[in-house]
Amino acid sequence: MIKVDLTRAGVDVKGVDISEAHKRLRDISVENWNVWIETPHRITDEEIERTVKTAKEIRDNFDVLFVIGTGGNFACVYTGYHWFDSDFPIEFLGTSFDPMVTDRALRKWKGKRICVNAISKSGVTLETYSALDAVKPFVGRIIHTKGEKWKDRDFTILEGVGGRFSARDLMYLPLAVAGVDVRAMHEGARTAYKVLASPYDNEAYKYAVARYKLHTKGKKTVEIFASFFEGLEGFGWWWQQLFGESEGKEGKGLMPVPLVYSRALHSMGQYVQQGNQIFFETLFNVAKPPIESKLNAAVFEGTVKAHAGAGVPLIVISVDRLDAYGFGYLLYFFEVACAMSALLLGVNPFNQPGVEFYKKEMHAALGGKG
Repeated sequence: MIKVDLTRAGVDVKGVDISEAHKRLRDISVENWNVWIETPHRITDEEIERTVKTAKEIRDNFDVLFVIGTGGNFACVYTGYHWFDSDFPIEFLGTSFDPMVTDRALRKWKGKRICVNAISKSGVTLETYSALDAVKPFVGRIIHTKGEKWKDRDFTILEGVGGRFSARDLMYLPLAVAGVDVRAMHEGARTAYKVLASPYDNEAYKYAVARYKLHTKGKKTVEIFASFFEGLEGFGWWWQQLFGESEGKEGKGLMPVPLVYSRALHSMGQYVQQGNQIFFETLFNVAKPPIESKLNAAVFEGTVKAHAGAGVPLIVISVDRLDAYGFGYLLYFFEVACAMSALLLGVNPFNQPGVEFYKKEMHAALGGKG
């Protein structure tokens, strides 16, 4: 389904012992933080069918869905909505404290039937609930997706599943509203769970070990992740949060920089070709996209040759096709790769203590309110 090509990366993935990290990752009886790895089976067919039923109710009774959430609660839904041929309008709010986004959406949909899906595992994410407070007087229905401890939830994010690792599961409702086959998405995740259960011939581990060696042995400090499709821009945002928040601790971790080519070749192409070589590049390619383009295929091939020729270490990750099934597989693939990569670095992939500092200072600036 997904292949990782290291022929231009300049690293050998042999000689790295992943056995202990693999054991920690797969054995949920040892620690509670990796429950997410079991969600393809813990989320039942009955729950998926309830999601599909709720999505139909929204489509039949409302004109638009406001998805309110930030970070991993937003980026993957945004990706799925823009990648697939969605046939129901969705607005994305609460990604920041910028009031103009919310105001613009309310003016655009004034007098229309609005449904809201507010997503926050903690139930107290400030960006989410400040936007929700602003739109409440104008909406007909609010659906809450929260952690298990919250009694007012409609859909559940399982305990032991961190926000960025819950993105695959919490996006089922809004994407079902958009017309995406979430049954197929969930089946793709289930397949990935089986395929990536072995430490042998594991493409996710192959990617994790390669980036680990480029960072620790090759002394690279930045990873550029580039796709060649505008519809995958949001996926790059999620990838950035996934790896940045999981690995960026204790003075460790690669700085993740997502780009979309060929657009970014006009801004960053010069630097990549001849700038300070503190980075390696991961190129993500869809071999059979929904619409074939000789130009887009050519820019992929040209980028590979040009950047490899300039001495940039290249990892190429390719998926044959990115339908709903493949999308579910893809998200689980990167979750596994990220967890393994962080464990190899010796950091906990599932906490984010540094994030709390800006919140503390923001509360202080508000006089302790908010």
